[in-house]
Amino acid sequence: MNQLARTIDVGLIPGARVERHDVPELDGVQFVVTFPNGFGASVVNHRGSYGVEMAVLDREGEITMDTPVASDVLPWLTAPELMDALHAVAAL
Repeated sequence: MNQLARTIDVGLIPGARVERHDVPELDGVQFVVTFPNGFGASVVNHRGSYGVEMAVLDREGEITMDTPVASDVLPWLTAPELMDALHAVAAL
């Protein structure tokens, strides 16, 4: 989990906000990243996830499957893939 925190903290877009939420019932963590453009991302890693997963959040903070970044949750992300996806959301 510490590696995930370092990945999300490093290289984020200026003005992005990151909130960490521990998910003890699943032995994991969720990070909610909000970008200046109003979009965001939910990044999770816990017993019920497919490794590190990311979902795009719309301007209301709800998961959206209707963006050029992703049409579904992105599973099994490596650190570079996660950062690429986060930068893509910030550029929407």
